Amino acid sequence: MLNAGGVIMCGTLLMFACLFAFILLGFPPNTFSPTCTYTSQYELTGVLEVGNDRLTSTIATQRSLSRKWIETINYAGCQQKYGTVLTFKSSDGHVWLVESNICEIAEEVLRDVKTVDMLKICKQNRVAYEIDNAERPTTWRRTELIPGGSVQLVTLNAVSTRTWPYDNIDELAPNTLRARYDAMNDWWASPERLLRRRTEYVFRVRKAEVDRSILRGSMTP
Repeated sequence: MLNAGGVIMCGTLLMFACLFAFILLGFPPNTFSPTCTYTSQYELTGVLEVGNDRLTSTIATQRSLSRKWIETINYAGCQQKYGTVLTFKSSDGHVWLVESNICEIAEEVLRDVKTVDMLKICKQNRVAYEIDNAERPTTWRRTELIPGGSVQLVTLNAVSTRTWPYDNIDELAPNTLRARYDAMNDWWASPERLLRRRTEYVFRVRKAEVDRSILRGSMTP
């Protein structure tokens, strides 16, 4: 049985443990990891225009990677599970997933300025992975986000942050995380590469044939 001194000691240790945990939460993940590090951490806000609708999504993510001493055997061991995609959901239940990566130039600029206009700084063509139904996904297709097209990114801004990675896919389209996506031998260009925190597979989502319906924003196979 603890005496008064022991109780005080336990209380002091608990207080310091809580204080240490609070301090750690103030730093981005992987700050003190012996195996992982990161090059940038940012919030990304995008506005997707689909026909006459404008959809908004905000996430926070981190560009993490293995530390030099272990990168050979831990090449893919530091990937983020949250904030990998911006998730947009239209009123008819369609979902668009847009990868949250930023170009190297934008990453460098973020070290000096607060906000970066990604559409001006980065010249890469972005794509959206279009899923036919948020509740019961059955088909997906890869859609290029072309300026002036029926589906386009009209705003994409990055802000440097210390906020831990988060996204809104659990809120808008949780069943997309319960699906396996047929990649047709092209895993890299599929949602399968980006959705990293799936624990069960209830739906099998096939890749829709590419046709002109993409230009009309339809997912009719």
